[in-house]
Amino acid sequence: MPANLTPEYLKAEKWFREATTTDEKVLALERML
Repeated sequence: MPANLTPEYLKAEKWFREATTTDEKVLALERML
């Protein structure tokens, strides 16, 4: 099923993929919600 992802979500997902620390990943995941 296709998803309607917002630009904010896509930015947070990119940040998550580039994150190096656990704290950064947690913050990115919270922004993806």
